[in-house]
Amino acid sequence: MLEKRGRLILAEKAVSNIFNFSRVNAMIVPFIIGLLPSAGTVLIAYPIVVAATGNYLDKDEITFVTSYFRRISEAFVPTYASIILALSLSNMSMTGFVLLMLIPIFILFLIGYFFYVRKIPKGGEYQGSIDYNQDPQIGKEVDLKEEWINLVKGMWEILTAVVIILVFQWPVYYVVI
Repeated sequence: MLEKRGRLILAEKAVSNIFNFSRVNAMIVPFIIGLLPSAGTVLIAYPIVVAATGNYLDKDEITFVTSYFRRISEAFVPTYASIILALSLSNMSMTGFVLLMLIPIFILFLIGYFFYVRKIPKGGEYQGSIDYNQDPQIGKEVDLKEEWINLVKGMWEILTAVVIILVFQWPVYYVVI
């Protein structure tokens, strides 16, 4: 639904305008898309990572980077069945679990960065996986406030669900309804 409504493209453009840095886009966009509990999200994230990495990574490395950073979300987001099951069996609060996972998440990002993402040159500007030639905003100065708003607009459904689950401790099946 997010892809059909153009929300993922809006989020991608916002991230690329905010950071305009290929390394960041190669890591952050798959991570954000990984918040969606769907196997098909790798197909959404792949072209974005291809655009971010250019010719600096081969096809296997691009596939790995896409899948790896997308999977980091699955390690802690309480919308995935494995996390829900683990938390139910351990009687641990979702909020406490997510807070405890911040350091391992950071370490996972560092590992992915040092083994793959740093192969992308530092100065590489993000090219985008969408047709920026038809974007009237190209060449204009970026309004960071507006881009952060666009990022939230693009991902608000997912972010709201996660916040409701963590803050209000509601069961996932109520939140997704």
